Amino acid sequence: MKIPEVKNSEELVSLACLIEESGREMYQALAGKTSDKSLSALFLSLAEEEEKHREMFLSLKSRKAEGTDTSLEEGPDLFDTGRLLTEISHIGTAEDLLGFAIRRELDTILFYKRMAHTGFGDTALLEKMIKMEETHFYRLHEVKEKL
Repeated sequence: MKIPEVKNSEELVSLACLIEESGREMYQALAGKTSDKSLSALFLSLAEEEEKHREMFLSLKSRKAEGTDTSLEEGPDLFDTGRLLTEISHIGTAEDLLGFAIRRELDTILFYKRMAHTGFGDTALLEKMIKMEETHFYRLHEVKEKL
């Protein structure tokens, strides 16, 4: 899988918006794959949180100078929504759904940590996002451990 390359803070913000949008869509799809109401509720709750994360990055993007188009039309392979949804379509058990979500959260955490060390963008915001994504990881892991 291709790991995204980011050249500046504007690209980071655009990519982060795509990553969070992909996360929202992923959690909505995971919620639709389970008949367990509490698991579905967890996934839908995480989808809402991913949307809030996206909105945080969008607010940064809107503060950038007008006239520069740094939007990315497609996400990089690692966070490609189409690929994620295809993979989800082949998952059958609650344990596997949770495992998939956990791996996705770890990918996001590692990406944001890498970006925080590059000096692009708002390091404090990236650290906040890392903590939020880590909270998602721990919530998912806790549920998986109880299965």
